[in-house]
Amino acid sequence: MPTLVFDTNLPEDKVPEDFYTAASNLIVEMTGKPIKYAAVHLHIEQLMSFGGTRDPCALVSFTCIGKLGVEENKSHTKKITAFVKKYLNVEADRMYVSFRDLPASECGWNNDTFSK
Repeated sequence: MPTLVFDTNLPEDKVPEDFYTAASNLIVEMTGKPIKYAAVHLHIEQLMSFGGTRDPCALVSFTCIGKLGVEENKSHTKKITAFVKKYLNVEADRMYVSFRDLPASECGWNNDTFSK
């Protein structure tokens, strides 16, 4: 159930067509989980600022059951910021990345939860 949510003030025409496929593949690379569980949500044209300016910026949230922790999040941050720079042209110092390790019992899918 890994989910990447992007909020940005960029307009739709600045988002490449392969953004969603590439973001889904990034989730698989970071977690090793099957792509069928990868979810990507992009909020464009948000009214937002970063560092006091309305220059291009982003807020990224990564939610996952496991695969998060101190060292993993450092690695994930590098990969996510490189991805956002490549696909949205937002600099690493113009975004925050937040992480949430979701308990399996708190995520429903396919008429059940991921808890065993």
